[in-house]
Amino acid sequence: MRTPFPVRRVLGLFSLSLLAACGGMPEEGQDALASGTSELAVPSNFLYRQGKQLYLNGAPYQMVGMNAFSLTGCGAAPTDAQLDAYFAGLRPNSLTRTWAFKPTGLTRIEKVVRAAEKYNQKLVLTLADGRSHCGETDGAQGGDGSGKVSSWYSSGYKTNYLPWVREIATRFKGSAAVGMWEVINEPGDTDNTTLKAFFNDVSTNIKQVDPNHLVSSGSWAPWAYGGESGFKLIHDVPHIDVGSLHEYDYDYNNGNTIVSPHFSTALRAMDALNKPLIIGETGINAADSGCRTNRTRRRDDMRKKFEQYLAGRAAAVLVWNWQAKDTSACELTFGPSDPILPMIKSFPLAQTPPTEPPPTGSTTVQLNDSVVGSGLEQFQYSGTWESGTGTGKFQGDDHFSHAANASFTVRFTGTQAKLYGSTAPHHGIASVSIDGGSAVDVDFYASTRQDQKLLWTSPTLSSATHTLKVTVSGRKNASSSGITLNADRVDLTVVR
Repeated sequence: MRTPFPVRRVLGLFSLSLLAACGGMPEEGQDALASGTSELAVPSNFLYRQGKQLYLNGAPYQMVGMNAFSLTGCGAAPTDAQLDAYFAGLRPNSLTRTWAFKPTGLTRIEKVVRAAEKYNQKLVLTLADGRSHCGETDGAQGGDGSGKVSSWYSSGYKTNYLPWVREIATRFKGSAAVGMWEVINEPGDTDNTTLKAFFNDVSTNIKQVDPNHLVSSGSWAPWAYGGESGFKLIHDVPHIDVGSLHEYDYDYNNGNTIVSPHFSTALRAMDALNKPLIIGETGINAADSGCRTNRTRRRDDMRKKFEQYLAGRAAAVLVWNWQAKDTSACELTFGPSDPILPMIKSFPLAQTPPTEPPPTGSTTVQLNDSVVGSGLEQFQYSGTWESGTGTGKFQGDDHFSHAANASFTVRFTGTQAKLYGSTAPHHGIASVSIDGGSAVDVDFYASTRQDQKLLWTSPTLSSATHTLKVTVSGRKNASSSGITLNADRVDLTVVR
């Protein structure tokens, strides 16, 4: 949702810098964050990604579309006939971003999802509003439009918002009309480390109930997070699939800017994470009279934005904002008779070759230590283990043990396992085996702590069900002060 430009710039100046990662943090502390596996799923007619490229049914996907927040009832909701006409008027598999806030309720959202299904359309469903508009005032600093208090991002979201996320993701997990979930519109008002942990927890909860849909951040531009490094940091969690950039630089200082100066920094950050970037919001104020840009000029310059952003490798560009009735005011919003609509529908989309091949029958699963059980792709612990938290650990948590012969096993159907853990001055030697075969020693000692270190890789195995076992041997490097081992992450090459 748009914030006036001077306010947006001031907010950028006050964005807190990245907090230093905590090295040498002991494996003990409070309850771990929710966690899960990170893998690629490709159901028919679902959007998915392979690296930086979005795909649909095996073909590269780039799209232009619209924001239409009123579809679900914020402001003047369209009638059933207007809702039907909206989706009928789009090209197939177009992308529409709209609100899916808890105050909206499932009934109205369900109506929008079913209309999108009817016409083979895709939705970006935004689950909360960092600006607290449209009645989504959970954690708000004041009333509508006031933003959220910092404590909401650290813990307050768990009371009302997180149960809503799980409820709606469960409700529509089977719908191909959901192009992606969006965690929150324009998050801010907290530091980057807290925001990253929030993104990690929420996206993991979504994937636990709906592993097949993409998850987008809903972020502003890098200026809101201290620059490129902050933008990269908040997106560097396993279950945020897609980064987002919002820009209204065309009207800023009357500059008629086509490509935002923040695009290149956002793209570099997402490239470094091997994830796609969408332009989640862009817009131009226009009117037939009384405005510095008329509606025809807006159409033409928005076409230029489409051309240059897509050529620059944006995965999608979404214009702000459609409503059911025409308007004569000088504003970003446009109605059904605006000349921008036929341009959006007919804009030529290049069928660019994929930068990476579509996935085959095997994929990599990043398994977190708190996925516990006796089935496939779960950690099964034996003996005495404790849980801990830390900013450097995978998904913010781990398990640890200093009891000789304590062990964990991971069963999987696939061809390889990679063991990640923490090396530290008080860590000992693990005994690691596959399928009950000869065990090898893996030393978890280092003079300084390093988290998420690749410690051991299995040979390539036959495509079958295998068991990885890691045991606290009770032995240690002569330089170590202890025998502790931790369980943090196992990467599995699995067959689906």
